[in-house]
Amino acid sequence: YYMALRERGVQKITVACQDVNLEGGIYDLTLAEHFVGTGNLDSVAESLRTYARLYIIGASFWDQDWFQAQNFFAQVMGGYPNMSDSSCMNATSRWVQSTIKVADMQAAAGDYCTAAAQYASAFTVNDPFNPTAFPTATEIWNLCNGGSGGGGGGETQTPTATLLETPTPTPCPTDSV
Repeated sequence: YYMALRERGVQKITVACQDVNLEGGIYDLTLAEHFVGTGNLDSVAESLRTYARLYIIGASFWDQDWFQAQNFFAQVMGGYPNMSDSSCMNATSRWVQSTIKVADMQAAAGDYCTAAAQYASAFTVNDPFNPTAFPTATEIWNLCNGGSGGGGGGETQTPTATLLETPTPTPCPTDSV
């Protein structure tokens, strides 16, 4: 029973995205663990179960709390970057999108340099969603560096941004109050 449940649980978590069932995989792995004793699940199955839980938690924050979504998908991306749910959006794409949303929020709050760093972080991963954020990221980078209407009187500079290159923001000077 252990092997049957373990294999079925692993398969439910790792199959093609249309057929993924993270919750069902977690359940099967938990049942399998009862046959060998709690804490005795093999490392691959335990790892998959843990990352599937983190993915589900991250998805629960989607559109609700971008900071938390970014945090959880960063963890999943580190272990299983291609893990996805039935939406077929993998952990890496979810991390990129949540990182861009965090950057958008920081830019809206006027924290341009932190936002520029978040955009740059998102652009370190090649993702189809990146080009949609390039214009905003470039403007935020310019604002951080005192150009493009940022009032800093600095020269407007435009970073080169493609799917394989990332803008490198320079830190903003600290304002004394």
